[in-house]
Amino acid sequence: MSKTLKDTMSNFPRARVILVLGLSLFWTVRAEDYVEDEAPFLERCYFDDFLGTINTCELFTNVRAFRVDEWTTGLGKNAFWHGGPLTDASNSSNGGYGLIEMSQMSGSQAWLLTKLSSNEGLKRKCLSFNFTTDGLSLYSLEVQYIQFSQQVDFSYHDLRKSLRRNKLLWFKHDPTGGKWSSSTVTYTSNEDHSIAFVAKKDFKYSGYPGYAAVDNIVITPGPCEFDCHFDNDLCHFKNDDEGSGWVLRRGGDKTATGPSSCHLFYDDSKLNFGGCAIFDSAYPQRPGNTARLVSKTIKGREDPICLSFWASMYGSGIGSLSVSLTVPSTNVTKTVWKKEGAFGTRNKWVRCQTPISSPEDFFVTFQATIGEQGSGDIGLDTISFITRECQRLPHGLGGNSSSDCTFFLSSCAWSLVDEESSLMPFLSLSHDPTGHTKYLESSSQVRDKYARFDLGSTHIPSLQTAALLYRVPTTGSYCLRFWFFMHDSISNENELGSLRVIVRSKENKTVWDLTNQLKEKWTKAKVPLQVQKGDMIAIEGTKGKTYKNGKMGVDDITLFESVCEILPVKARVTQQDCTFNRGSCGWIIINSSQDDLVDNNWRWSDGTSIRAMVDKTYNSSRAGYMFLGKEPPHTQLWSQLASPVVLAREEYCLTWYFACGHADFHAHQDQDTRLAVFLKDPNTDDVMQVWEMDMGNATQAESLKCNEWTFAQVALPVSSSPQVIYFEGRVFNSFWAIDDIKLYPGIKNCKKRPTFI
Repeated sequence: MSKTLKDTMSNFPRARVILVLGLSLFWTVRAEDYVEDEAPFLERCYFDDFLGTINTCELFTNVRAFRVDEWTTGLGKNAFWHGGPLTDASNSSNGGYGLIEMSQMSGSQAWLLTKLSSNEGLKRKCLSFNFTTDGLSLYSLEVQYIQFSQQVDFSYHDLRKSLRRNKLLWFKHDPTGGKWSSSTVTYTSNEDHSIAFVAKKDFKYSGYPGYAAVDNIVITPGPCEFDCHFDNDLCHFKNDDEGSGWVLRRGGDKTATGPSSCHLFYDDSKLNFGGCAIFDSAYPQRPGNTARLVSKTIKGREDPICLSFWASMYGSGIGSLSVSLTVPSTNVTKTVWKKEGAFGTRNKWVRCQTPISSPEDFFVTFQATIGEQGSGDIGLDTISFITRECQRLPHGLGGNSSSDCTFFLSSCAWSLVDEESSLMPFLSLSHDPTGHTKYLESSSQVRDKYARFDLGSTHIPSLQTAALLYRVPTTGSYCLRFWFFMHDSISNENELGSLRVIVRSKENKTVWDLTNQLKEKWTKAKVPLQVQKGDMIAIEGTKGKTYKNGKMGVDDITLFESVCEILPVKARVTQQDCTFNRGSCGWIIINSSQDDLVDNNWRWSDGTSIRAMVDKTYNSSRAGYMFLGKEPPHTQLWSQLASPVVLAREEYCLTWYFACGHADFHAHQDQDTRLAVFLKDPNTDDVMQVWEMDMGNATQAESLKCNEWTFAQVALPVSSSPQVIYFEGRVFNSFWAIDDIKLYPGIKNCKKRPTFI
């Protein structure tokens, strides 16, 4: 039964009601169907579809009087026609949702308004909702608190003068890729207001699709679970001290330390209501005394959440404020955020945040430490737990030892290293174009720096590399998160370059790789890491053959202890992947045909010895590939190239590029020229051939364009034991070349290519 129908019947929880529509359709509401809500709701809307009509509850979609565009509604099953996600938040293609499609907007923003909430005195409320966003043309999705200066008649033609202020409560710039996410927002009100879901358009991409959708909008008495604004009490927090500890106040009583007022919900210094938690450093407190504010137990989860709060640390005797996470089952405590010394100016509340995660139940502790008696008051306010990972704030926290970096002030603990000398630095800090941090903070700051690999400089040769380097202080499982873009408006995508994450230890291991992938907008990357103390994490950029407008950037790096899935999925790498730009990776040459002479085996080549071939990866004569052939020709060669061991798990799709040709670079049918791929069990020596190109076969020889790179792929069947992949080449009057080998786990659609073999 639909949730909305239950809502309709909620005034009759024990009644048995039958609705008859026509002659055949009826619904029955029984006592056992009725479920009480965990908390009373003030407003809610699930956008249920009932007989082709989507219920918008009491939401206002007609907002033209505010001179903004209006939202509409959508159904998953109509997404390809009207736009929007393929399902609602409950994963049903028949469910409805609120929708704004960017192509339907004439202005810069569109509103979806909740009903007008009248002034009922000072109230805390919790807004929860599901949302999804996608497309280049969407700039951001925001939740705004709309305060009205007078009684509003929504039928009036122009209501812009009725607006007193808009307060930003929540925003999302980076798209979710069509996946539904959930969020909550705690806010406080004491006047007539509405909540607006605001979608903003990016006119730079106005010709491209994009949308924002919301579902399951619910407003209940606040605060939201685990949040605390300290308006009336300490919420679910408690003092873990025998002394006075943290106390609830409306501000401080000293001019030399502490806040004069609490962190305000409104950006208006004339308004001063609500409380905050303050640790008073006055007598009888002494230097080194601490106050600990402890949360209730929070259920463990693999995905990180963002702990956000506001802090006041003003005074000459400020000690420190720290946040720690404790797992009761193991009695392990770790510090996840710490600030020593003052923030600076009087009554300056600073936004602070840190990602936290634990697969087991945990609690959080805010600990304040006094530096000097009477001059070290510390304030704490507006604590929120948000279901997403986030950047540690404020910027520069931890100085040059911090693994987190927004590049606002410096490169933090990340070293900028050019791997080769050149006339100009390949890697530097830049604000052209603007960095990603402004999107994290909904900031208008224009000089937002990031780490830029300058692909467009004519002074930097192709295959130039540079890296951001960070030395890991402790052994563990981490998630590396950063934002990146890769763009060149002129050059071919296949000549752009690459961005990789490499763990440098005794053996360098590439764990994330995007080569020749255009990403014009900032895109989120996540990399799971298993590292040892002292290992170096390298975010390495390589220039392809691009020129003029090529740019590649990295920003907003965060490293936290957590398990995560790799993003984007196409950046996933295996031990068998190799572009052969600087060697043969883990592939080894075995079973030489005649002797151990290098020229008689597969060998690495950069194209200088074979005039007609440049590498496939970057179309560059400086990059490499594997080559089997000999000059002068008329020499029988036979050699094998063996991969690192492929673990027995699942079906794989093996892809690569190959080229062939006569030694004098004319296409030629050669009875003794053959390239084969086979699998070998290293324990039993059992062999299975899975792919073959035979130049003695007239059909294959005539279909193949020699001296050009040809794409190939073949499915590797599921095996109960480890396997080694072999490329076996035979030549007499010809050559073979191989480049860009990649192994894709779990790919089902992997038909053998080229199709003529």
